[in-house]
Amino acid sequence: MELIVCTPLRIERAAVVRGLRPNRARVVRLGMGPARTRERAAQVPDIGLVVVLGVAGGLAPDVRPTDIVVASDVMVHDGQPIACHGAESLADAMRRIIARLVVVRPP
Repeated sequence: MELIVCTPLRIERAAVVRGLRPNRARVVRLGMGPARTRERAAQVPDIGLVVVLGVAGGLAPDVRPTDIVVASDVMVHDGQPIACHGAESLADAMRRIIARLVVVRPP
């Protein structure tokens, strides 16, 4: 199964590429905003695990720089939530290896 890492911004993509070992994942920059994200996400092949990495500025008041955020749901363009299956298992596994983890749930 291939890992596909999506980032909204060019600077986020550069940081991810620097931090990955060669040939470990495909890194795709989606762009910022719903229209660009929709357009570019439609071009991402449905062949593996998709992870979105980014700065997440202003996501929630309790999120601090360097926090790792695991979303339980993501919102699509029409405002409907889509459950992120496995989010709790991922969060549990990550809590064992990092100091601070934030699980963000929609209001």
